Amino acid sequence: MLNGLYVADSSGSKRTTSGNLLSQSNRVIWRRAINRRTVKVLLLNPEDTPYSGEWQEHLWDLIVDLGWAGPDCHRRWGQQLGTQVISLYDFQEPIEVFRKVNEIIDVGRNQLLDSQGIDWWELIAAVQYEKLQFLCLLNRLKEYLGTSADLTASRPPTNLFEQVWDRRIPCFHSRPSRRMNWEGRAGRVWNLTPAQIVEVAFDKWDADYKLRRYANLQLRLRNNDPLVLLPSPYVNVSRVVLAYASLLPERKFLLVSTRHSGKWKSGHPNVLRTSLAAYARSSRRSRREAESLVKGWDELKRVLLTGLPELRWATQAGYFNDFAERLAAGVCARDAWWNLLRNEPIESVLCGDDLNIYTRIPLILAKQMGLRSIYCAHGALDATLLFKQRYADIYLAKGEMEADYMARICRVPQERIEIGAPNARANHGGRKEFSCASRSIVFFSQPYEVYKGRPEEAYREILPRLCNIARTHDCKVIVKLHPFESRRERKRLIERVLPPSKRSLIEISACRFASELFDKAWFGISVSSSVALECAQQGIPFFNCGWLEPKDTGYVQQFTKFGAGQLLTCPEEIDSIPKLIRETNLRDPSSLLCETINSKSLERFMFGDLPSEVQKAVPTFASKVAGRLLRRVFYPSLSKAGYLFTRANRFQSLAVITYHGVLPSSYQEEDRFIDGGMVRTDAFRRQLRWLKSHYCVIDPEACHRWLMGRGDLPSRAVLLTCDDGLLSTATEMLPVLHEEQVKCLFFVTGSSLCEHPVRPWYLQLYLLLLCAPRGRTVVQVDSLRLHFNLGSRQERCAVWWRLVKELSKYPADKRQMIVNQFLDVLRLPREWDLSYRQEPSLRERYTTLSRSNLQQLVDAGMAIGNHTLSHPLLSQSSDEVSWKEIAGTQAELQSVIGTPVWALAYPFGDRGSITPREISLAEQAGYDCAFLNFGGCVHRQSLKQRFALPRLHISARMGIAEIEALVSGLDWSLREQFARYRFAAAS
Repeated sequence: MLNGLYVADSSGSKRTTSGNLLSQSNRVIWRRAINRRTVKVLLLNPEDTPYSGEWQEHLWDLIVDLGWAGPDCHRRWGQQLGTQVISLYDFQEPIEVFRKVNEIIDVGRNQLLDSQGIDWWELIAAVQYEKLQFLCLLNRLKEYLGTSADLTASRPPTNLFEQVWDRRIPCFHSRPSRRMNWEGRAGRVWNLTPAQIVEVAFDKWDADYKLRRYANLQLRLRNNDPLVLLPSPYVNVSRVVLAYASLLPERKFLLVSTRHSGKWKSGHPNVLRTSLAAYARSSRRSRREAESLVKGWDELKRVLLTGLPELRWATQAGYFNDFAERLAAGVCARDAWWNLLRNEPIESVLCGDDLNIYTRIPLILAKQMGLRSIYCAHGALDATLLFKQRYADIYLAKGEMEADYMARICRVPQERIEIGAPNARANHGGRKEFSCASRSIVFFSQPYEVYKGRPEEAYREILPRLCNIARTHDCKVIVKLHPFESRRERKRLIERVLPPSKRSLIEISACRFASELFDKAWFGISVSSSVALECAQQGIPFFNCGWLEPKDTGYVQQFTKFGAGQLLTCPEEIDSIPKLIRETNLRDPSSLLCETINSKSLERFMFGDLPSEVQKAVPTFASKVAGRLLRRVFYPSLSKAGYLFTRANRFQSLAVITYHGVLPSSYQEEDRFIDGGMVRTDAFRRQLRWLKSHYCVIDPEACHRWLMGRGDLPSRAVLLTCDDGLLSTATEMLPVLHEEQVKCLFFVTGSSLCEHPVRPWYLQLYLLLLCAPRGRTVVQVDSLRLHFNLGSRQERCAVWWRLVKELSKYPADKRQMIVNQFLDVLRLPREWDLSYRQEPSLRERYTTLSRSNLQQLVDAGMAIGNHTLSHPLLSQSSDEVSWKEIAGTQAELQSVIGTPVWALAYPFGDRGSITPREISLAEQAGYDCAFLNFGGCVHRQSLKQRFALPRLHISARMGIAEIEALVSGLDWSLREQFARYRFAAAS
C-alpha cells in the first residue's frame, strides 16, 4: 500500500493518495497494483521520454519523471500510456529543500579548514547543491512509495537509487557501450562553439592554471594605486560589477577574470584588467597542504557516512569522487588569489557571484585579511544565500524586491543589507505604447537541461502558441538564447516541435545581453528569468510561465508580488496575452525593483565611513605569530637599542594615548572581550612612570592651545585621555594620576550628570546576554524583531554587537527602555544583577561617574570632554538622534564643570562607527576638536582634520616596548607600509 504525499490526478491538480480524493481512473490503477501486492514504478531519466525506449513495452503502475516539466506534459503522457505520471519535483515545496541542503552541509562544516581558515567542505559542497536537492527529493519519493514498490530505472544513476532503497534496482541501460559514450560526448561537443570547446578543455584539464599561467604572466600589474577587486567567472558577472565601477570614475578597479568568458573588452577607463592565471604559482608547501587536506577529506567521509541519510547515499554512490581533484585545484586558485592580494594594493572586494569556488575564495580571504567586502547578486534573486556562509560585510540589493527576499526568505541580517542598483534605467513614463506590428515577441530561453528540465516540452507548450499570436499580429518570435545554450541544438529542437509553416516566424538570437532586444520587444515571456526586472524597468509587458517553474526558489512568486511581470498558470493563458496587454493597467514597479545607488553611498560601502584624509588602512601582518614576534622580540630589541627613543626625537608630533579605565584592584576579570580594553592599577602606574621618564606628558589645556594654533608643544609630547567615564576612574585612576602629578582629559557621557551612578546601556546589555540561558531566542520588543542563538561566549559577543548596532538607531530613552525589557525576553530572574549592584568592585567596573564624582575630577585639575549623551554607534543613528547625542549634553556639562567643553570623543571610535556626518555635526556643535579611537600620532598636517584626530589605544595585554612603538609612531608607520601587501592585523 502506498503511504503518499500527493500525486497529480488526470485533471492535472495535486491530490493526496489517501482518502477519496483520487480520481476514478487512478483508483483502478492503484487497485490493480495492490491486488498484485506490488507497484511497478519506472524512474524516468530527464534524458528519456516514456514512449521512446524499451520501457514503453512494459505496463507501469506509476512513472516518476526525475526531471521537471509542466503538469500538462505529464497529463498528456499519462493519457497516452494509460498510467499515472508524476514528477519528482512535485514533492518540492518552495525554499524548504534549500533549507534542507543547509542542514546537510552543516554536518561537515568547520571540519576541513586550511591554513587560511577556508572551509573546503562548505566551499565545494555548496557548488553541488543541486545534487543534494535531488537527494532530498529522492528521500521524499521513498517515503511516498514505501519500500515494497518494484522499481526500475530507465538509465543510471542506479547506484544512487540502490543506496536510497537499499536494494538492487534494475536498469534498462545500465551500462552504456563505449560507442554510445563517445557518441554522446561528440554530440555535446558539436553543440559548442570553438571558443567554448577551448574554454571547457582548460577548465577541465588546467583547473590549477599550470599551463595558462605562462601565457598570462605579462598581465601582472604591479600597480601602486589603491584598487577595488572585481572577481568574475563569466560575462554576466563582469557586466554587473563594471556597472558599479562606472559610478566611481575617480576610483580604480581591477577586474580579474578566472576564465576566458569573464573577460570584458569594452572601455572603462577606471578599470584595469588581468587574469587570475597570471598570479598562479606552484609550491611544495601548497602541494603538501593539499595532500594534508585530502587526508582530512578521507576522515571527513567517515563522518558523512554516519550523518544524515542523504549524505550517506551521496558518499556511497560516488557523488564526491572528484572531491580531491576539486580540492587540489581550489588550493591552487587560493594561492593565486593570495599572491594577487599580496602584490596589488587591494582596498576592498566587490563580488557578483559567491557560489562559484573561484570567485568565492577572494571574499573569504578578504574577511581573513580585514578588507571590506561587498556582494551583489548578478541575477535578480539568489536563493543560495540560504545555505552559503555569509562572508561579505554588505549585501547589495538592487531594490526592495531583492532586499525583501534576502531578509524574509534567505534570512540575511537586515543590518547587512543595503539597497542600490548600478543603473536603474527606469521607464518612468509607464508602459510603452507602440504598434505590435513593428515589434517582436521575445521568448527568453533558459538552459533547462542543466537543472534537469525538459527543454523540448517547454518549447512545445510555449512556442506554438506564441507563433499563433505572431501570425495574427504580423510579427516575429525571437528566441533569445542564454549564454549556456547551443544555437545548433536549439535550432534542431525548434524543428522538432514546430511544423515548417511556423518555423518561418522564429528568429534565434544569441546576442550577449537581453537589453539588445528591448527596442524590438512587444512583450517578453520566460520561465523564472531575471530579465523580468529589466523588462519591467523598460515598461515592456512581461509574462512568467509559472506552471513550468520548478517551485524550489519562489522566484516567480516574488516577481509577481512586486510587479515584475504577470503570472501565467497554464499554457492556454498564453493565447490571451494580447488581450491582457490591452486591458490590464500595468503598474510601474521600477522603484521597487531597482533603486539606483548614489556614488557617495557606494564610496562609503567600498572604502569605509571616513573621508579619504583620515581613512587610513589598518592591515598589518598576516598571522598572530608575526604579531607576537613584533611584540615580544622586535619591539623589545629596538627599545633596548634606543632606536624607538631616537625615532621619537626625529618626528615633531603629538601622541594622544587613550585608556578606557582602570580595573578595580579586587575585581576578577570576567571576560577578555569586555575587560581587555582596560588595564590594572599597577600596570597603569608603571606606564605613567615610564612615559614621564621618556616623554613629556602635557596638560590638556596646552594641547588645546596647540590645536588652535596658539602655542607650540615640547618634543615627544604625550596627551593622556580616558573614555567612558566609569566609576573606577575616580576610585582607581585618579589617585594614581594625583600621585604621579599628571593631568588627563576625561571623556564622559550624559549619565555622569545623574546624581547616582548608572550602568551604561551597552554594558547592561552585554551582562544580560552573558547571564541568559543557552538556546535560540526571538526578540520582539516594540518594532524590533531579531532571531539569534545564545551559545558560546563568542556567539554572545557577536549577538551583542549586532544588538548594539540595531539599538543605536533609537533615541537614548527608548533604547534604555528596550534594554530593560530584555530581562523578560531572555527569561532572567529579577535579581539577576544583585552581585553587580552590591559588590563594590563590580559596581565600580560597570557603572559610570555620578555628578559628585565628576566634580571630584574637576577639583583635581582634570579636563573634561564630551563622550555623547548615551554612547550609541553614531553611524547607525538618524540625523536627529546623532545631533542630540553630540550636542545634547554640552551645555549642561559646561555648567557643571564651570569651563567650556572643547573636545569630543566619538563612541567606539572605530572606522565603522563614524561617518562624515558625525564629523560635520561635531564642528557645528561648537567643539574645537574631536578624537577617533585609532590611527597614529597627530602631526601638524593632521590639524586640517581637527574633528577626526587619531589616538593610540592602550589595552591590557600591551607591554612597555609595544607602547613605546606606538608612541614613537613606528607601529603605525609599519602598518601603513605593509598596507599594500594586505597582511591581516594581529591584535
